[in-house]
Amino acid sequence: MRSQIRHGRPLMLAGLLFSAVCGALAQPAEIRFSRDEDVPDFHFDTAITASPDSGKSRFNCFVKIAYDELQFIRDSGGYLARYELSAILFNARGEQVEAKIRSHEVRVLGYDSTNSRSAFASAWSAFDIAPGRYELLLSVLDLDSRKAAVKKIPVQTAKGRPGDLTVTDIILAERIVADSAGNPSPVASVLGNLSETMDTLFVWFEIHNPPSITSVPIRMRLTDIKGAVVRSDTLNRPLSGNRTVCVLSVAKGDLRGGRYKLDIEVGSGERIVKRSRPMTVHWGDMPGQAADLDQMIEQVRYIAKGSEIRKMKKKPEGEDRLEAFREFWRQRDPTPDTEANELEEEYYRRVEFANQNFGTFIDGWKTDRGMVYILLGPPGEIERHPFESGSKPFEVWTYYTFNRSVLFIDHTGMGDYRLEGTIHDLLNRIR
Repeated sequence: MRSQIRHGRPLMLAGLLFSAVCGALAQPAEIRFSRDEDVPDFHFDTAITASPDSGKSRFNCFVKIAYDELQFIRDSGGYLARYELSAILFNARGEQVEAKIRSHEVRVLGYDSTNSRSAFASAWSAFDIAPGRYELLLSVLDLDSRKAAVKKIPVQTAKGRPGDLTVTDIILAERIVADSAGNPSPVASVLGNLSETMDTLFVWFEIHNPPSITSVPIRMRLTDIKGAVVRSDTLNRPLSGNRTVCVLSVAKGDLRGGRYKLDIEVGSGERIVKRSRPMTVHWGDMPGQAADLDQMIEQVRYIAKGSEIRKMKKKPEGEDRLEAFREFWRQRDPTPDTEANELEEEYYRRVEFANQNFGTFIDGWKTDRGMVYILLGPPGEIERHPFESGSKPFEVWTYYTFNRSVLFIDHTGMGDYRLEGTIHDLLNRIR
């Protein structure tokens, strides 16, 4: 919650962390982190599905905002937050194609709910577009603080060939409901998490087929970050007409906490279509995604000294190591008289966000974009340029608080965006 009720806490937390660690910026363990608390950070997910308009595709954009990111104002009915979601689509020439702007309200009864990071406001926008390249300008404006977060998202749709077997993008859903025609419709998870409150993720996609194909084998496989297959299933699906909605599921079961890759293969022989999505599993009372204690210890390397990490790792596995980890964060707890350690929660919230949004062949928190996000927090604006003619893919993150932009370039074309230059000047400015 962004409100006058707790207006001083976030910046105070950052300041306390800055004073808790010190040293040369050349040592990664000494870097501190900050945040522009007024920017309403948000999660988004996108998917290309079929459009009712012939020759077009439907571009779907799903948004989730944790209640804690919004500014709630107390009124007679409890607490009210208002935000505006803007989705503006541009073509490859930079011309506006369509804009959808809508205001939303979130009302809760109790103050504690305004600080929740597990309750979300959700929104959705969709565009029916012809094949081609586009850019979506997506922004969330808090109507009370008047602060906005902006993200630019590349969009590309291809023209299908008549007679092809095609499969839409996968949508990971927290539940399935019936649309106006009675067909299964996904309520997007956006985060792609199996957590304490969600035991099953639904896997929604559409199959489009020529009349000659009346059934197809569907193979679903789940692999962990080491590439080991932990779940595998195959089924034969009868097809109805030229469009079939498929809903599969992934149960939490005995899956360990961490990141996974979900692969779907539809068809056989020369007609096989593949789709994949990342997802995560979270167990226990640990903050963020990392239920693995050793991984959580590794993840503090941006703010901990090397000696502190080695000290925790030398402790025997089990309660001794867990207690050393807890002591590390107790020393940095800005409000030791309260149950929550807000600094620890914020840090692992950023780790979680980095894993969900910046992961490639390594976890998102280990990437350059993940490091910058963990240390500096969400930028006021992100520009994505994956299709620029004559240049390698790049992203520009703008931090209006510091009047500074940060550049990342994907030199390999594999999504491995590397930081160009340094952020030492920013870290010096937030001490």
